[in-house]
Amino acid sequence: MAYVSDESGRDEVYVQNFPDRSEKWQISTRGGDDPRWSAGGKEMFYLSPEQQMMSVPVHSFSPFELGVPAPLFNAKVMLPGQQRAHYAVTPDAQTFILFTPAAVRSAPTNTVVVNWMAELTKR
Repeated sequence: MAYVSDESGRDEVYVQNFPDRSEKWQISTRGGDDPRWSAGGKEMFYLSPEQQMMSVPVHSFSPFELGVPAPLFNAKVMLPGQQRAHYAVTPDAQTFILFTPAAVRSAPTNTVVVNWMAELTKR
């Protein structure tokens, strides 16, 4: 089970056995939020306090062994630190869908067709 706790004094990502909860491991190293497992369980993703999408390889589950967290890309999301999903990742872990604030989104494009009546009357 992956979760976020502030027991260290700041939000960090942890993994813990479930349901026995006998062991736990801190996944993030400098703060983290919004953990997600990859579909195959070989990788974990989370958001850093700097809004970086982080990736941590999981080498084995018995015993639990993981790699070093590494940044994937900047991930400006809506209301970081809130109890909601800020992103989704596809089963192949190659595409991320981010819920971004309106200020970061690009403006919709408009197409203006000039002299369209002349084109219509030609037909």
